[in-house]
Amino acid sequence: MSESQLETAAELAGVALRHALLSQISVISRLMVRLVASGAISREDAEHVLVETAKDLSLAGSEEPASGLHRILLAPLAEHAKALSDAAHTLP
Repeated sequence: MSESQLETAAELAGVALRHALLSQISVISRLMVRLVASGAISREDAEHVLVETAKDLSLAGSEEPASGLHRILLAPLAEHAKALSDAAHTLP
């Protein structure tokens, strides 16, 4: 594969990963809201779980990307980590 074909493939993979992770945010957010509403977990504990998960995701992609292709694929993970952190701060 040529460099441009590899870049296109990485961009498509990044888009697919972004969509898959986006649906997870919705499910995770609804789950945490329901757990808090039912009293199974406190709002503070739910927020802590989401924030710590976001930190773990951030650390997973914290190493210096080996290439531009790697950077393309890490971008959705960074977005996912931020979305999890944002979701933590919007719990009812």
